[in-house]
Amino acid sequence: MATIVQTVGTALGSKLVKDTLETSAQNVAPSSANVTSAAGDLLMIQIDNSANSHEIYYKLANATSTTIGTTEPNLKVRVPAGGSQSIVFADANAQTGITFSSGFSQWVVKEADKTGTTGPDAAVVVYLLVA
Repeated sequence: MATIVQTVGTALGSKLVKDTLETSAQNVAPSSANVTSAAGDLLMIQIDNSANSHEIYYKLANATSTTIGTTEPNLKVRVPAGGSQSIVFADANAQTGITFSSGFSQWVVKEADKTGTTGPDAAVVVYLLVA
């Protein structure tokens, strides 16, 4: 799994995060804990599921760590098989989005319900713009 965090100099956000969530050989759901290591606002998200022939569920929690299958996500996004999903939570003037108090953790699974723990067959790439 590779996580890249870059500082961006725009009025909309201050960090652009690219996270590649890859499933292990045991098909354990991939996750990233405390992605930004700080409080802030999630302004935009893009989830790329083009490498999979099944839908996935991206889940995000306002927490520095999670237990997949137990932690209740604050955000859940269904991404179709072979597709992608982009969501903008803020505009350039307001610069407010989903506020997280200490950082956030994210994971992807095949199941929609909270107890799902089955990871996708292939990597899912997630881009996040945060302030």
